[in-house]
Amino acid sequence: MSNVAHITPHLRNVEAPAAIRDLPAWVVWRFEAVPGGGKPRKVPYYASGSRRHGEQGGPSDISKLVTFDAAKAAAARGGFDGVGFASLQQWGICALDFDNYITGGRIHPQVEALLENTYAEFSPSARASVSSSKASLAMASRSAAKTSAWRSSALVVL
Repeated sequence: MSNVAHITPHLRNVEAPAAIRDLPAWVVWRFEAVPGGGKPRKVPYYASGSRRHGEQGGPSDISKLVTFDAAKAAAARGGFDGVGFASLQQWGICALDFDNYITGGRIHPQVEALLENTYAEFSPSARASVSSSKASLAMASRSAAKTSAWRSSALVVL
């Protein structure tokens, strides 16, 4: 699929759409082990190195978010695994996460149709794709098909 970017965990190769690069909406993240094993979690941190906590989208949280370039530089300096976009209502960006719709590097045709005219990339695991676009979804949703849509209080990792 030509409009889905392949990304790697190497920070120097991570890019973001021009429409959101300069928004002060970015954090860094790192993989952290889950007690008892299992899939590691992607835990968000502010570019300062402190763990993201408290009310997401609240005044304290917003004051600690940075631009994409600042987050990318902080991630490289601090040994983080990547950067993430804090999807908050005021940005007017809708993010879609399609889990388990990629087989052999090919995206399911129905998902591919939904990704048209959006910025889309494969997740760091290459098993899902994430898309973002200007939209006005009011809340997150998850179905049995493992598709998520959100516009507020979510983290989109790159």
